[in-house]
Parts: sequence; structure tokens; C-alpha cells
Amino acid sequence: MKGFGLVPLIIILILGAFFFYTGNYQQRQIDDLEKAQVTMQHEDERLAEEVVRLEAEVVGIQTGLEAV
Repeated sequence: MKGFGLVPLIIILILGAFFFYTGNYQQRQIDDLEKAQVTMQHEDERLAEEVVRLEAEVVGIQTGLEAV
């Protein structure tokens, strides 16, 4: 009868370790996605600034061509 009490304990420990690992893995994925989102937001802001700069450059070129 001693072995019968040990089997459920081992099963519980294995399941606990499995759920702990799975939870950590999912949290790492969430953290990675949050980092990627921040990176994309920064890139979006950078590209928006680049578009504004290019639009100003195009206006300058158009003005220069009109003067010719």
C-alpha cells in the first residue's frame, strides 16, 4: 500500500512541473510579443518622421522646378 500513495504524488509532481514549464513558456512568448510591439511602434514613428521629411523635400524640389 505504500507504493500506491507514492504514484499519485509522482503524478502530481510531474503535472505540476509540466504546468509550471508551460506557464513560463507562455509568459516568455507574451514578453517577446510586447517587445516586438514596442519595436514596431518605434519603427512606425521613425517612418512617419521620414515621410514628413521626404514630403518637405518633394515640395522643395517642386518649387525649384517651378522656378526653372
